Amino acid sequence: MILGTAMLFINILLTVVMTGGREFSAFRRSDWYLFAGMGAVELLTLGMLLFTANRCGKRWLSLEWLAYRLRGAVIRSYPLPSNHVSRVYTNENNSGRVVVCGFPNSESVYYCVQEFGEDEKLETVYSSQFYASQKELPEDEFSKLMDISFLFPKM
Repeated sequence: MILGTAMLFINILLTVVMTGGREFSAFRRSDWYLFAGMGAVELLTLGMLLFTANRCGKRWLSLEWLAYRLRGAVIRSYPLPSNHVSRVYTNENNSGRVVVCGFPNSESVYYCVQEFGEDEKLETVYSSQFYASQKELPEDEFSKLMDISFLFPKM
């Protein structure tokens, strides 16, 4: 990309030098031919730059999409932190999950936040206090998250 941009400016500089730095009104026929050639080369170079930028952008998006899908697969397949899970949530970036856990023979619940560590494994970064029931969980914690509990049929 840098080389292509440099080629655009070098082409202009060469044309200015070859035409003697004259104004358009003082151009001779040969100067106009040089100027037209420079314009054609500029358009060709610009077209190649845009084509290359388009290809690189699409390739980058593919890598981002692949990373997103991979994080989603890890969220679905990584073991849950407890045997008594009632709900599982994630955000739109698949950057982690929130797991609402309970206790056997009790309505008490708590939740833990799991995020990806440097080794791309889910790590528990926060565990909440205990709540008497699911209704007492803070709504603002879960309102922006997607419920993905249906992906875990054993719950």
